[in-house]
Amino acid sequence: MPPKGPMKPKEVINASILFYILGLSLRKSSIAIKEIFKLRISHETIRKYVRKFGFKMRRLNENHFSNEVHLDDTMIKLNSYYVYLFVAFDEANRNYALVYLSKRKSSKAVKRVIKKLRRLGIRRIITDGAKQYNVIKNWA
Repeated sequence: MPPKGPMKPKEVINASILFYILGLSLRKSSIAIKEIFKLRISHETIRKYVRKFGFKMRRLNENHFSNEVHLDDTMIKLNSYYVYLFVAFDEANRNYALVYLSKRKSSKAVKRVIKKLRRLGIRRIITDGAKQYNVIKNWA
């Protein structure tokens, strides 16, 4: 089945997906493409590009974190249960390095978070000083 509209160059498709992955909304990505390439692409077309080709570019963007993250936790209500949400935020790249849910706010949960952060190559963790983060002192 032939495509319905004119084909766009690869550069335009890649740029539109990259703008979206890097944090622009679909509409703002559309405006950026219009200003850079002088082409009109609707936000819906960009959404289709992201759905079709985005997984390839997502892999390129995944493991680019700085060596330092800020780790914080908060209690949230999820389906009438209270759980703890651990969030590791990379301030240099303005990206979430890790989001982790746990039933308990314990050293064991923090160890799991640290293990996952190690796999991402993160070497320095900044916390708010809560007592369960004392586990991090032994981490080097």
